[in-house]
Amino acid sequence: MSNKDKKGNGKAAAPAFTKQQFKDAQEYASHRDVISALLKDDESYTHEQVNQIVDDFNGKVVL
Repeated sequence: MSNKDKKGNGKAAAPAFTKQQFKDAQEYASHRDVISALLKDDESYTHEQVNQIVDDFNGKVVL
């Protein structure tokens, strides 16, 4: 498997991880509940995507 992105321009694609890998990661320990609720089991996510999902969730107003 190549680290090049699908465009073939030579740039390395950001690594993607599963929901379980993010739940197990110490870096995301304080966000495990959000990760469990919002990420899908059968998809892979980059750190940037998960950070955005968590930030979006934390920015919502609770009524």
